[in-house]
Amino acid sequence: QGWRVTAVDASETAIQKLTQRAAERGVAIQAQVADLTGPAFALPPETFDLIVVAYYFQRDLFPLLKSALRRGGVVLAIVHTMEKGERPNENRAAAGELRSIFAGWEILHYYEGPSRDPAHHRPVAEIVALAAAGDLGIKNVDGQAEGCAGDVDQHVTHSGVASRKETLQKFAARSYKSSAGQNRQPFP
Repeated sequence: QGWRVTAVDASETAIQKLTQRAAERGVAIQAQVADLTGPAFALPPETFDLIVVAYYFQRDLFPLLKSALRRGGVVLAIVHTMEKGERPNENRAAAGELRSIFAGWEILHYYEGPSRDPAHHRPVAEIVALAAAGDLGIKNVDGQAEGCAGDVDQHVTHSGVASRKETLQKFAARSYKSSAGQNRQPFP
């Protein structure tokens, strides 16, 4: 069960912690330190079923992420937004900006407002966006993955009935509850 996971972060410390935690749990991942702002950073086109962006906002990265998705792929993004009275800047999304980036996509979940994650005190925008109508081509691979990707895959694998779109909508609803602090399982 699980997904093949590729993790990218500019922080060497974050990647080291991630690979250590994955190894402790017997989860195989590919992790790399990369400068997402540099001209050398690239993602192969039409490769990923799911891309997660967590608390990182870089406007020129989103077209690259979109092109890296397979048909029917999903982007789950949580970005910090500007606080009232704050001047626009490159690290914070303006009100409605994240939704506008995904204009024409099917929005499975959208939220803007105070962060419901106690580790983040700035306001956020959250989106789960489906690239195209139809089922998401999720494939099982060897190894296990914990967390959101594993939950989605496990639901699809074991139910065999619900469409993947329905599964992602349920996942988005669970994510909403988790980010609100309900049923939240900390990742040590």
